[in-house]
Amino acid sequence: MKTFYYITLLYWAMSCTKQEVAPCYNKDPIKELAWMPDIIQHFKSGFKNSTWVTLYYYQNQYFFAFENAAVSGPSGYIYNCSGVNLDKLVINYNDFYKNAKKVKIIMKINK
Repeated sequence: MKTFYYITLLYWAMSCTKQEVAPCYNKDPIKELAWMPDIIQHFKSGFKNSTWVTLYYYQNQYFFAFENAAVSGPSGYIYNCSGVNLDKLVINYNDFYKNAKKVKIIMKINK
C-alpha cells in the first residue's frame, strides 16, 4: 500500500511541474501590449542596425527581447509581458540566455 501511495504522490508532483503557460497576447503583441509600441519606436528612431523582437520562454514566463548589435546593456531591452525589463526583475542576463527557450521571432525592425 505504501508503494502505491508513493507512486501516486510522485506522479502528482511531476504533473504539477509540466504546466504550460499561455503567451500574454492573442495574435499581435505589438497591438495588444500597450508598452510595446514605445519600445519599437525607440529602436526605429535611435539605432542604425536592424532589431529583432524575439519571444522567449524562461522560468514559466514569456519575455520579449529587442535584440540589436549596437545595444551595450541588452538586459535593459528584455521585457516580461507587463513591460518590466530584466534589470528591474533582477534576472541575470547570462542566466536568461543560457536557460531561456527561443519561441519565435515576432518581427524585424528596420531603420
